[in-house]
Amino acid sequence: MRFRFGLIIILLGLAGYGYACKCGGPGTVKSSFEASYVVVSGQVLSKELVPFSLTIKPDSVSAIKERLKDDKQNLQFFEMSYIFKIDLAIVERYKGTDLRATVTIYTPMHSASCGYKFELGKSYIVYASKNSLGFMLT
Repeated sequence: MRFRFGLIIILLGLAGYGYACKCGGPGTVKSSFEASYVVVSGQVLSKELVPFSLTIKPDSVSAIKERLKDDKQNLQFFEMSYIFKIDLAIVERYKGTDLRATVTIYTPMHSASCGYKFELGKSYIVYASKNSLGFMLT
């Protein structure tokens, strides 16, 4: 009985450390600015739910579908996964060059997947790392 009670306490203690995603949380403005490759402010022009496959090169989509052809469940999950496509009109560039007047940002639907709920018409400051820049410039 003591063993079970102790095990339950340990498991409950560890449960507080389980995350669906670990986004790192907000840093200071200075540290976030220094760590980012691009920093812009802009206004959301459009917000659209699109298939995840639209964020991948078409030849890669074909290759993924070919690899999953015998795994119906994962193939269906791949084909039915959706993500938000956000078009952001750049108002001001604080860091970074060669940006278009409008950039596209893809973000998961849920915050548990580190998605962000942009709202149509609102303005945001966006910090982008070099790894995420490919999404912005598509």
